[in-house]
Amino acid sequence: MYHAIVRLIVRKTWRRVGAGDFGAAVEMAAPDVRFRFLGDTPLGADVRGQQAFRDWFDLLQQHLPGVRLQLEDVVAGGWPWNTRVAVRLRVSSTLNDGTPYRNTAIQWLTLRWGRMTDDLVLEDTLTLDAALRQQNSLSQ
Repeated sequence: MYHAIVRLIVRKTWRRVGAGDFGAAVEMAAPDVRFRFLGDTPLGADVRGQQAFRDWFDLLQQHLPGVRLQLEDVVAGGWPWNTRVAVRLRVSSTLNDGTPYRNTAIQWLTLRWGRMTDDLVLEDTLTLDAALRQQNSLSQ
């Protein structure tokens, strides 16, 4: 029952994020959340704290205006003081030249009493890097 509630909360949060309300993810984060977005791209990050997490979403929107993150699947396990959540996301945007950007991301969360303490995101960095290079070449 507990895991079903966690999945429901995560789905509800992702509905808001998917509609462009990135603050919903920040609201779920603990004050000392650790956020990592793996890869050697302008979006690569390893930061701590809600403000740094919020700043990363601002950076995401700067590089991919109008980006949408849509939850495809979520699984949860563990106890309330150490809950593990895996999320599969569909990432979409339109690049400055009108080209559609599509990607897949996997998110591994750790929750403690319903607050996100760790967020690790893995996206296809080859696809992301190509899109960001294209964006940067058009903006110069």
